[in-house]
Amino acid sequence: MPLSYPLEVRVFAVQQRKAGHSWGEVQESVRQQFGLPRLPGRRQMRLWQIELESSTVPNAVQAQVDRMWPGAEQQMREQVDRVTPQMLSAALRGEDVVVFVGKLMLGWLENEAGPHRFMRIVSEYLSDRAASSRRRQEQEGESHEGTSGEEGKG
Repeated sequence: MPLSYPLEVRVFAVQQRKAGHSWGEVQESVRQQFGLPRLPGRRQMRLWQIELESSTVPNAVQAQVDRMWPGAEQQMREQVDRVTPQMLSAALRGEDVVVFVGKLMLGWLENEAGPHRFMRIVSEYLSDRAASSRRRQEQEGESHEGTSGEEGKG
């Protein structure tokens, strides 16, 4: 009987195959990425590919979420039902509904994660965002260095 591998391993293997790697290369990538004592066989990985490329992807992902966070879907539905009247009221008052919903989502996340983890999330997000912005500016600067300003004249 084949071993059961975590969803992350299965998705990684299928993504590697989709990227054009041979099954042997996929096995080696799985070994490097996850350090598994026993690698999945080619037949098993082909079955993963069939499973994950069919309509069962949402089911596999939902099952993983349910194991990690039981009741998350129900909690989200209850949150949406609770805030819908507030959101409509804010829209009628002319408030920016995206900002309103964003603040509600952040409040929900803080409540779920706790204040310390929430601040870590926000801090890391802002740090990642600033780094991404800097990289983008550097790339734009490099692409403009090669232009002399003469284009468009002519």
